[in-house]
Amino acid sequence: MTTWIEPDKLRRTFARRGAVTVVDVRGLYEFFSGPPGRLAEALNVPLPVLPACLDELRRRAPTEIVVVSGTQVRAALAAMKLRAAGFGDVAVLRGGMRRWKQLGYGCVSAPASRRDE
Repeated sequence: MTTWIEPDKLRRTFARRGAVTVVDVRGLYEFFSGPPGRLAEALNVPLPVLPACLDELRRRAPTEIVVVSGTQVRAALAAMKLRAAGFGDVAVLRGGMRRWKQLGYGCVSAPASRRDE
């Protein structure tokens, strides 16, 4: 069963430092350069390497984990893998980064290239 977190609730959660660890499971290009941007608070752990990063996540993320992807599909899969590995408090950002950006919430965007000017 997938647990969801709405974008507005996640945004309020950021006010409580250390209350949540955000794990973005998109690939490196999507995370650093692709639309719709990324959350400044997010750790990038691409879905294919997630199993190799479980021990590090246990050390870094003793709090709730919110998993993020572009839309929510990969994030939901990653959340299932995290729960199967023993992580208890895992949620998926509903609508992913696309929804976050549609709502006008802040994110880090890739710098414009010369072609974008």
